[in-house]
Amino acid sequence: TNLVTFLEDNPREVLILEFDMQEGSTDDLHVALQYSGLVDRVYRPDSQYYIEEWPTLGELIDSNKRVLLFGSGDGKKSCPAIDCRDGMLYANDHFVSTLTDGSDLDGCRPSIAGDVNVGYFVVNNYEERRLALPSPKRARELNSYEALEARFEECEGRRSPSLLAVEFWDEGDTLEFAQNVNGGKHREGGEFLAAIDPEEVKEEEGAGAGEDGARGLRARARESSAGRRRIRA
Repeated sequence: TNLVTFLEDNPREVLILEFDMQEGSTDDLHVALQYSGLVDRVYRPDSQYYIEEWPTLGELIDSNKRVLLFGSGDGKKSCPAIDCRDGMLYANDHFVSTLTDGSDLDGCRPSIAGDVNVGYFVVNNYEERRLALPSPKRARELNSYEALEARFEECEGRRSPSLLAVEFWDEGDTLEFAQNVNGGKHREGGEFLAAIDPEEVKEEEGAGAGEDGARGLRARARESSAGRRRIRA
C-alpha cells in the first residue's frame, strides 16, 4: 500500500492515523489494515486506558513501530489500550481538542477544561458549517503563517498543542509553520529565530515526543466523510 511504501522509503518517519468510521465499515477496515501489512508497524501500548508515558519518536523508530492508530465511529468504544483491535486506540480516550463550530478560531481553549490526562491536544483550525462546503479561500486565510502564529501565541502559558488540524493543507503555510514550530523557530522581520531554549525543550514530557523527549507538533492526515482534505500537522 502507499502508506507501507512510504514507511519503507522513509525509515525515520512516524505516522499518526485517525479513522472516522462510518456505519458498518469497521470489519472491512480491519481486513484492509491486516492485508496491507500496516498493523505490523502499529505501536501497541502495554497499559490500560490511560497511557501515562508515550514513547519518544526515537523509541518508535528504533522499534520500527512507527504508526499510531486511532479510530472513532461505527460503535467503537473505549478499550484497554493493550487489547484494542489491531492496536487501534479509541480516539476520544487520547485526544482533547478545540471546538470546530467556528467559535474558537483564534483561541487555544480545549473542549474539556481542567487537567485532563490525555496524550494529545488538537488545535482544530477550521470551522464545520452544515450548509456550506469547505472553502479553499477560507482555508487559505486560516492557514496563513500570520493567523497560525497568532493563534499559537494564545497557547502560551497553557498546554502546548501537539496536533494541528486544518482543511486543505496545501492552501496557506501549514507545513512551513509546523516545521518551524518543531524546529523551535519563529519569524521576526522575515528571519527565522530560535524561539525556545533547547535545554528547556528536553525537559518536556514525552507524550507524542521527539527523539530527545521533546514535544513537537505532529502530523496526522485524514479525509472526512464529507470528502474534505485535512492534515493534522
